[in-house]
Amino acid sequence: MLYVEDDPSCVAVMQAALGLRPDVELRTAPSAAAGAKMLAADDVDLVLLDIGLPDRSGWDLLGDIRAGQPDLPVIVLTANAESVPDGAPRHDRLFTKPLDIGDALGAIDLMLSAAPRHGVGELLDPVE
Repeated sequence: MLYVEDDPSCVAVMQAALGLRPDVELRTAPSAAAGAKMLAADDVDLVLLDIGLPDRSGWDLLGDIRAGQPDLPVIVLTANAESVPDGAPRHDRLFTKPLDIGDALGAIDLMLSAAPRHGVGELLDPVE
């Protein structure tokens, strides 16, 4: 799984939460450019995508993802759910920050189990 996020505290929270998911490998990218480079070079089963990135909007990166990998599941994370632009590229889920970790892990589990491509395919135990 790839998490494109520039805020180290958000990355740390997700890393801690995914400590409950030992079969999930979390890779991180601090910018849209770094995320695009990792997507081009690595197999990714799911993308967690922050919208407020330092180099360009996460919506722009999502448009690139949809153009090249239209079936790749993407969960959008944003501090402002009202900022979804008209005509925004399709996303599979949207969560506002601060995250409800239980809900986010549930969505991650569901998406990884529904679209296994690179070795992660079992539905994981949900967080209560």
